[in-house]
Amino acid sequence: MVTSLKDLAQEMRRELASGPFGYTRRMLSGGLVLFLFRNGAHWRLTLRRLRVYPSENEVAICCRAFAVPAGTEPARREVDAVPAVTAGGRGGNFFVWHCIDLIWSEAEGAPQPVQTEAGSEERLHA
Repeated sequence: MVTSLKDLAQEMRRELASGPFGYTRRMLSGGLVLFLFRNGAHWRLTLRRLRVYPSENEVAICCRAFAVPAGTEPARREVDAVPAVTAGGRGGNFFVWHCIDLIWSEAEGAPQPVQTEAGSEERLHA
């Protein structure tokens, strides 16, 4: 049983420790969804919520829990949610996920922030 955000962060990292690639996802209360992606030495923590961005306080708390290196700049982006199909075969309402991405590298021991280019967006595949 996970009792704190720090425990959750450690659990998510352990899930990705078995190989150099992958991701894991958790939904928290209040609709906040956390994704942790690993691509070799490169990591990305994405916080997302429907309709509104995660708060600065939520970002700061998650950065501490996941040991995101100081100096890692959060990047904002919006992703259209796939609408549900209704019983009549029509698409449902479109929603927008508001995402905060934190990207860093843990190559050569110490975690290092990775600066992202403005306008470079990546779609979530989860």
